[in-house]
Amino acid sequence: MWCHFPPRKTYELLYYKTAFKVEVNNERGFPTLNLLLPKQPNQFNNIHYNFRMIRKGTREMGIETRILEVSDDASSNVPPDYGVDVKQVSYGDLGAFLATDEIYIGLDDYHFLERIKEINHEKLLIWVHYFNGASLFFKQYIDWQESGKFRKLSRRVYRDFFPTPLQLRMLGPYLQGLKKRPVFAQSLWTGLLLNRIYNAGCKGIVYNPIDPEEFPSGYEPADRTNVVVFLGGPDDTHLEHTTNFLKEMGPLLRDLEIHSFGSDTYSQRLAEMSGTEIKHHSRITRRDLFALEKRSVFTITPVYGGNFEMVPIESLMNLTPVISYLQPFMEVTGLTDLVANLQNGNLALKLARKWMQKGMGDSLEVMRDRIVSSMNYGKVAKDLVHVTESAIPGTS
Repeated sequence: MWCHFPPRKTYELLYYKTAFKVEVNNERGFPTLNLLLPKQPNQFNNIHYNFRMIRKGTREMGIETRILEVSDDASSNVPPDYGVDVKQVSYGDLGAFLATDEIYIGLDDYHFLERIKEINHEKLLIWVHYFNGASLFFKQYIDWQESGKFRKLSRRVYRDFFPTPLQLRMLGPYLQGLKKRPVFAQSLWTGLLLNRIYNAGCKGIVYNPIDPEEFPSGYEPADRTNVVVFLGGPDDTHLEHTTNFLKEMGPLLRDLEIHSFGSDTYSQRLAEMSGTEIKHHSRITRRDLFALEKRSVFTITPVYGGNFEMVPIESLMNLTPVISYLQPFMEVTGLTDLVANLQNGNLALKLARKWMQKGMGDSLEVMRDRIVSSMNYGKVAKDLVHVTESAIPGTS
């Protein structure tokens, strides 16, 4: 199935004072784009919204785009308020879909790549988000303080006693899935890892998309009465740095409410370790989370296991500074006093006090414009189409 464009046209998209142009060349048309969404373990995974926004952007470009949720039993776990149609497909039936002469974008989900290893389709690309196997190479991903002793020991023994070629061989289905298909990454950091660790060529960088219309506008310092903390699980969350920070801030936080989302267990543990009362929000919706961040002086994200991290970006889009680690999302934000490094405790304290004492509205508005200029869903959709055209012969 082919989607024929109307004549060549330029669309201008304006959000938060940031303008860019999306050019659609309709002389040759573009195949239907199918986004293959591996069924996610929970409804709150950000990849749901990545695909929804890509679909929105490519459709605005005139490209017919569908989302196919793929699982073993064709069941679904998309959010109830998703707002777009999603077709559920079993892995057993996926081959029939891939028999069409259309474009398919999948993810480097380990189970997904293993299940499609026998399927050859020259127009199937992989958007790398996870970079599986990182714990085999990076000590940082083994020695999390809250990981179980047995898990730490097994990973450490595995890494120390098995040579790298054998480790790579044990990742066989994943690596083969990357190397037999065109791949592109959601950050420069991920792209470098693909090239230098897995020797898998990276065709380009396509950031996670954002829709500025999701985020409330206006900075009202008088409404800032919270601090919000994002807590992951035992393999990607450090509590020690956050505990020390909360203790050092002490009296300055007396008039602020501490809220958390993510892991309920880790919220309780952080409250006990820091002696701080924390209100946890279980299964919070995006809308409620963004409203909570909008009422916060700053957001703390002591999570350091991903290849981009969207929580800091979403916090800054809500005009709320961030305390986290040095992470790939800083490819977009740059070095800024609106992002504090938890591993530099003294500077984090200094910046947090500054945020509490001074209105940061103008700086945060500039930061939001900067983020939108790189990550607006329309631009990201355009980047994805350009990567696809360059990676697949005969598409451009």
